[in-house]
Amino acid sequence: MEEKNVSSWPPYFAGFVLGLVLLATFFLMGRGLGASGAMMRTVTYIEDHISPAHVDHNPYLAHYAGGDKNPLDNWLVYEIVGVIFGGLLSGLLAGRMRIKVDRGPHISARGRLLLAFLGGGIMGFGARMAKG
Repeated sequence: MEEKNVSSWPPYFAGFVLGLVLLATFFLMGRGLGASGAMMRTVTYIEDHISPAHVDHNPYLAHYAGGDKNPLDNWLVYEIVGVIFGGLLSGLLAGRMRIKVDRGPHISARGRLLLAFLGGGIMGFGARMAKG
């Protein structure tokens, strides 16, 4: 696919606008945007299908999926699905969709992916610990 010459927003301006969106969600909905909650609910959904008895006997998991509750029935899950499809659509429309790994000269593609996955896992764990 040929890349179109589409300019992106300056990163500081985009960060400022995202901050305003986050502030607006606090005022309008009483809570902020989040991704770790959607991931936790997805994992709980899978775990509930593998071992429902474990989920029902674990107070933390039972809050989300105990009994007849569906952990995917939450706005955070739909938000993340929208972010994924919105990012995909944006990349397709801008002509920037391709499979590649951006990396520096002193790291392999596999090493870059491993470190990115590890860093994402640590950030997700920290976000859940902070209830965010």
